[in-house]
Amino acid sequence: MSEIKTQQVVRVHYKVTEQFRVPVGIDLNDKDVVSDYGVKWNKLTIVFTDGTEKEIEPEYNVPDNYDWKRPDGDCEIDEEDVIEETAGEN
Repeated sequence: MSEIKTQQVVRVHYKVTEQFRVPVGIDLNDKDVVSDYGVKWNKLTIVFTDGTEKEIEPEYNVPDNYDWKRPDGDCEIDEEDVIEETAGEN
């Protein structure tokens, strides 16, 4: 006889905030000067209309040893990530 064992997945969220200071004189809303901007790998990249780019480091840099002890909010059971496996006879 086989039985189905369900393994639930618990998902938690941590809140980490970074801040990037845009240099004085650059207006991200001025589409005549800035064509795009975004953050990837914790660096702000500003793309100018002439094709040049400027990378800006974060003001706060979360250290590698960031305190992961307590998540923000409650733990969630993600029903869509439930894993089912069939166990054989013992």
